[in-house]
Amino acid sequence: MNKPSVESLIERATALLTLTRQLNYSKILAHDSAEVKKLHTFLDRLKNSAPGEAGAVELHNSTAQPKPDEAMAAPQSDQDQAGRQMAILEQLALEGFADRLGRVYNSRSEQRSMEFRKVPHRKNLPEFDMIVSADYAPGAGVHGIIITQHHVMSVYLASPEEQNEWEILKRRPYDTMAEMGEYVTLLAAGFDLP
Repeated sequence: MNKPSVESLIERATALLTLTRQLNYSKILAHDSAEVKKLHTFLDRLKNSAPGEAGAVELHNSTAQPKPDEAMAAPQSDQDQAGRQMAILEQLALEGFADRLGRVYNSRSEQRSMEFRKVPHRKNLPEFDMIVSADYAPGAGVHGIIITQHHVMSVYLASPEEQNEWEILKRRPYDTMAEMGEYVTLLAAGFDLP
């Protein structure tokens, strides 16, 4: 297999950077449906690009370690967060959670799913990067899986939502994106963690 040329890599990186600058990460974190749809389109475009095309990115190696010169660089905090969020999104897409992003399981809804932004409050929830809908709720209320910089957590808000606070049911630290994806899958289905 031929290694791509430096020019090809620079071209691909430039195309990726251009695409990522078109995303509004604040709106994605706020679960704005139009911006999340734009993100899904972006991820589909990345996954469907041929490796030689400009903008093509290997999404299947999200656990790759940075090169020594990359690790030495001191990127800005916003860049770190945006990079981490992209890695989380890529892994969630690989795990099949792309359609559940920004949603929670709602036992009182006919569709059993609702946008997280429609939940009445965030009392007792830690800061987090992403939330995905679980497959069930442990009781009447809403249930989701949140991903922070270092943890995956199963969170539950009992009904009536306005009168209760969020509870963290299970929490597990992760070291790699693959490990994070595995924990999200297990927690969403209601399994115990290893």
